[in-house]
Amino acid sequence: MGMKKRCAAAGVALALVMCLSVPSYADKRSDALEQREAADQQIADLQHELEGLSSDLAQVYVDLEKVNIELPVVEAELAAAQETAAAAEREHDQVLSQLTAAQGEYERITGELTRSKDEAEELQTSIASMARDLYRGGETSALTLLLTTEGPGDITDRATAAESVTRAQSRTLESVREEAATLQNQALKQDAATERISALEAEAAEALSQAEAAEEAAAAKQEELEALQASLESKEKAWAARKDEAVAQLQEQEKARTKADEIIAKIDAENQKKAEEEARKAAEAANQGGGAAPASPSSGAMFSWPVPAGTPISSSYGMRLHPILGIYRLHDGTDFAGGCGSPQYAIAAGTVEGSYYDSGGGNMVIINHGNLGGNSWISEHLHLDSAVVSQGQSVSQGQLIGYTGTTGNSTGCHLHFTMYQNGSTVNPMDYLG
Repeated sequence: MGMKKRCAAAGVALALVMCLSVPSYADKRSDALEQREAADQQIADLQHELEGLSSDLAQVYVDLEKVNIELPVVEAELAAAQETAAAAEREHDQVLSQLTAAQGEYERITGELTRSKDEAEELQTSIASMARDLYRGGETSALTLLLTTEGPGDITDRATAAESVTRAQSRTLESVREEAATLQNQALKQDAATERISALEAEAAEALSQAEAAEEAAAAKQEELEALQASLESKEKAWAARKDEAVAQLQEQEKARTKADEIIAKIDAENQKKAEEEARKAAEAANQGGGAAPASPSSGAMFSWPVPAGTPISSSYGMRLHPILGIYRLHDGTDFAGGCGSPQYAIAAGTVEGSYYDSGGGNMVIINHGNLGGNSWISEHLHLDSAVVSQGQSVSQGQLIGYTGTTGNSTGCHLHFTMYQNGSTVNPMDYLG
């Protein structure tokens, strides 16, 4: 098989190998990236699901779960890195195979070129000898001897011999021309083979560099995996040592919630009583034909946001599985991820019914907004860094009531904001305008 055919075959083989191998490690790498993004989000969500724990306790649990979440991700990344390294190694091997074939072809062409040069030199020597015999001055040439000596029996035989000599000379000259063309063609092939070898050597060097880099990346992932596996046991022990403390904090939070619920229930009962009294008076006035009907609430939103517009929501209202207790619990408010020290505002006019510190909720403010639109409304701000209002104080809508913090059992600066309608919690985002 000629050099071009062999190189073409090797090229096709390489292309086939690449086409077959690329999807495998490319898909694994894509899956690993998706797993990484999902893991990062899972870890971020975990911080919010641990409300009710002190930041240091929550961090112990997060550290453990982070390892558990990271392990399968790093395993997938390792598999992808190993696939990448294997594919790079295969590519390097294919290029080396082509390089070996090209070098063999070069050696074959060089050998043929050497033999052709030797043959050309022999022909040139033969032609030079004939030229000397034909044109040697003062001596009888070999051709003359052929035509005049007794070797040929007659003139016809001597003519035939002369013709044979002429044909031999013509063949010799034709051979010289063919050999010259062959030499030129082989020289061109040798140049092409040299260029091909140079290109393949550069390609082989690049493939080797990529293979080595891929192997280093795989080795780094292997080390990362081993480090995670080694740290898992220590983090499991750290969490086991403090798990009871975490459960106690969550129970304490439940007690604090019960205390807040009692305050809310009392406020709501007073609101309901006040609403009934106002309704009774309005009915009496109507029966007596005097007084105006109570004003209907405006069609617009009754409540403004408790934080500056655009503050991101880090955790929404709703049921969720608690990662430690293993039970579904209601996250009874909306968490706003305001920065530490960012302002908080009253969502509507009302009276501050509570401004105190609680071990679970930290610095808290409870505002009674009274009866609006036929319903009793109360709002609650938790984890304040500090409050600027006090119990019994009247506030207007949008008035500053305190600053965002991470007091109580909190994993970071945020506002846990709760709204009560007729004594029951509701999703704040359904009512904030």
